This record gives sequence, C-alpha cells and structure tokens, in this order.
Amino acid sequence: MSLPLTSNSAEEAAIRQTVQKMQDGHNTRNGTLFASAFAAEHDYIVIDGTFLPNITRQDNARSHQALYDGDRSSLGGNLGEVTMQLDVAKTRFLTPKLAVVHIQGQAGLTDQPDKRAKNIISTVMQKRADDWEIVAFHNAPIQKQEEDDFGFVIDLEGFEGKNLHNDREKE
Repeated sequence: MSLPLTSNSAEEAAIRQTVQKMQDGHNTRNGTLFASAFAAEHDYIVIDGTFLPNITRQDNARSHQALYDGDRSSLGGNLGEVTMQLDVAKTRFLTPKLAVVHIQGQAGLTDQPDKRAKNIISTVMQKRADDWEIVAFHNAPIQKQEEDDFGFVIDLEGFEGKNLHNDREKE
C-alpha cells in the first residue's frame, strides 16, 4: 500500500503557521518564540555552515536571544538589527506526519529596509500531536547577483568564476 503524498491544504496551513512563529520570534527579538517552531531536540545548520547536532529548544532560544540582544560573538552576528521575511516555497509530504519544507527568506537591516539579502532554508518537519515541528534545519545564503545592491557574497576558494551550467552544456 502506498501513502498518498499529495498536498493537504490544512496541513500546509499548519506548516506555514510554524514558519510564522519563527518569523514573529525573529522580528520581535524573542528567542523563545523563535525556538518554539523547533522540536525539543533538533539539528541546526547556521547560515555560515556551522552544524549544531542535537540542539535543544532551550539552547536554540538562549543562543538566538543572545544574538537579538546584540552578542556579536555568537554564531550569526547581531540579529537585533535584522528583520526577516519568511515564505514557504515548497512542501513535500514524505508521509502524513513528515515533510520536507523549503522556505525563502529575505533579511534586511532595520535602518536600511530597502536593502535585502536572500537565503533559502531547508527543513524537515514532523507532526507531533497537532503541531508541526522542525527536526532538521539548514539555512543557506543565496549568492548576491551583479544587479543586486545588497546581499551575501560567497567566496569560493580555487573557483575560477566559471559558470558550471554553461560548462556542462558544452560537454
């Protein structure tokens, strides 16, 4: 018997609500609200690639609160100066209680709201009781494009600046 893996609008709405908790927590500088979107224990990959396996919700809340309060020594820099917009881009249900969810993000400095940097977040979410929780989280920057006046600049050592897609087409 195969499981139906089609989208379910009620479940997708609940998943969007979990993402909204993260956004609201971030934008109100509330580490506890931000971390409430996560399972009691989860894996977290920071935007700089740092891997935090088996982090607890409490540790997530504590570290984000420190970032919101201006601790520049913590992973991620001072998030107290950053606003975040998060939008679910795609949900793929693996089972009725397990989904891969891709989230598009835009971050901006509070004093420069017209300048936005983009990121993509990939999560694995699990439904427990009536709530969806993030059990795995990977935050990745989207490379700043030439036409963008603001964004992440990714420096690849040893990369000669070739367009990999064009090189593949020539093969």
